Amino acid sequence: MAIPIKDAGAIASKWAGRAGAAAQDYSNGVSQTTKSQSGAAIAAKNVWAESVAAAAQNDSYAKGLAKSGDGKWRDGVASKGSLRYGPGVTAGKTNYANGIAPVLQALSGINLPPRNVKGNNMGRVQIVVDTLRKLKTQG
Repeated sequence: MAIPIKDAGAIASKWAGRAGAAAQDYSNGVSQTTKSQSGAAIAAKNVWAESVAAAAQNDSYAKGLAKSGDGKWRDGVASKGSLRYGPGVTAGKTNYANGIAPVLQALSGINLPPRNVKGNNMGRVQIVVDTLRKLKTQG
């Protein structure tokens, strides 16, 4: 006897309705947990590395992109991303300020040599690159 299975459209509708109504449950679960998300993720770093290596070995990244194509990406931007972009930027303002502050401080501490003739200023550029690289790798 065959297993009775609903069609994909009906299952997707049920999933969207039930999962969409669970936003408060999601928020409550995060606010009420005693487990450390970052601690659990750090403890699983070897599993992550193995999974990424396996995906690279299987060429999963390229296969997934080829399967979805540009249409899925464009549809997602049109139906979700464009609506969420502005509020997401607004919500991230403090995080942005906190993240960019060390970069701005490092840049403001650079003493560049005088400008040279056009085409001979790579030394100035290299100082900026070295400063930002040091910040990224040591800061």
